[in-house]
Amino acid sequence: MVNIYTFIIIITFNIMSLVAQSNSDEQAIIQVLGGKKVEHGYKWNFKDTAFKKLALSKLNDQSIPKTKKGIEFICGGATLETYDSIYDRQFLKHLLLKTPRVDSILNGVSAVRSFLKSDYSNDDLRLLSFYSHPRALIYWESWTPYYLSFLGISPIDSTLLFYKKNFKTINEMHNSLYKKYIDIDTTEINVCLVRLGKLDDTIVIKQIEISQNKRFPNEYLKYFEYLVKMRTKNSFKKIGDYLISDLNHITSSQDRNSIRQMALSTFIAYVKNFPDRSTKWEDTFNIWAIVKFSRSNGKAYATDAYMENAKKWYIENKDNLVLDMDKY
Repeated sequence: MVNIYTFIIIITFNIMSLVAQSNSDEQAIIQVLGGKKVEHGYKWNFKDTAFKKLALSKLNDQSIPKTKKGIEFICGGATLETYDSIYDRQFLKHLLLKTPRVDSILNGVSAVRSFLKSDYSNDDLRLLSFYSHPRALIYWESWTPYYLSFLGISPIDSTLLFYKKNFKTINEMHNSLYKKYIDIDTTEINVCLVRLGKLDDTIVIKQIEISQNKRFPNEYLKYFEYLVKMRTKNSFKKIGDYLISDLNHITSSQDRNSIRQMALSTFIAYVKNFPDRSTKWEDTFNIWAIVKFSRSNGKAYATDAYMENAKKWYIENKDNLVLDMDKY
């Protein structure tokens, strides 16, 4: 016999389920686009193709009021987890066109970094080219230089050199206007120039190795992130060396495992001919976490057996790595 407490719980759950489903997807999308909140418990069906089509139809509907945050929420949610060659570029266009002010396109929208380079049309690149000129430096954020370098928007190379020569003055101007510095050091600029093929990667890698005192796993993570951004065969060979190294200079076995996991993660995310590929969400979350916490697709990446297979693959393929230049 069901007791009174169990009965109350069942009734409450059923009521909550009804409440959660009382809004249609169409109503929820319109509410959020207009800057309103949806009811508590509403479940977004962002992965569903029908939902994406519906969301795009509402984004294209000129009669529906839209806010900047609303557009960002819908576009960000619909493109968060997996790559979709059909719909991603359409949501990207809405993200980029959410404001008529060209100097505000990237304001607070780091979500644009999760799209493939091939998702950007020529019109998108022309729109973003505003940021690649010295006059737009005042609008830069810490991630902007590499984002523009990744897209290869001209004349970003000459603007990077201009920033490098005048970064103190530019940062003071930025701080006086926004009460914060851009927080981009010359190392980051050099990494961008390598990405663009304007600097020798061996020189920049050496500079980073000299400047970094890698005592803890998180310091290796920063080092690997620099190497990943360069996206050169030489920089990935440096990462691969840590994947197969015994790392005897690291006293903690846990730290040694963590460093190898970071190295493995970069190959999962950015090397096209590596057997297993990550999802978009993993790409943009944390390259270490791809391995450390992932059990997706039946793969237990953090196990010794998987690590040994990865090492074997790298040794056999290190001379013919195919790097993914389309991912951020």
